[in-house]
Amino acid sequence: MQKVFCIVIVFFGVLASFDIAGQDFKSGDWFVYKSIEDMQIANVRNESGAVTGVVCLVSANSCFAYIATETTCEPKGKYPFMINSPTGAHTLMGTCLTAPWAEKEKPAFLYSFDEFASTIAAYESGGTVGFVTPMKNGEFRVFRFSTVGATSA
Repeated sequence: MQKVFCIVIVFFGVLASFDIAGQDFKSGDWFVYKSIEDMQIANVRNESGAVTGVVCLVSANSCFAYIATETTCEPKGKYPFMINSPTGAHTLMGTCLTAPWAEKEKPAFLYSFDEFASTIAAYESGGTVGFVTPMKNGEFRVFRFSTVGATSA
């Protein structure tokens, strides 16, 4: 498990440099990055600046889905999410990580999802995919993303 967290931290360190590195190509609303050493990444940003997508580690032949937000959470903690798309709604768990580029005045957090297949199915469903997570104050936080181009990305 510790290895997964290290890989995720390295990945999101690279994610912070995307504006400099640029994407390899765009598929609909999704961006694809294939020129990052040992990684292939497809993601989409919403209007609030949150990012969701998939990262694949080529040498490990494995992929995981994630969402990067400014929602506060406890690093390494597990948090419930509900995902909704044209394929339906279901729950999944996200593991919280602090983004390496986070500033004390403006923290950024990441969630790596435990259920890869159902998240990919939602990305490829067409329309909009939404993630909902409960907040400490009894409210919910909603993140919506376009799925246009996700399948080919």
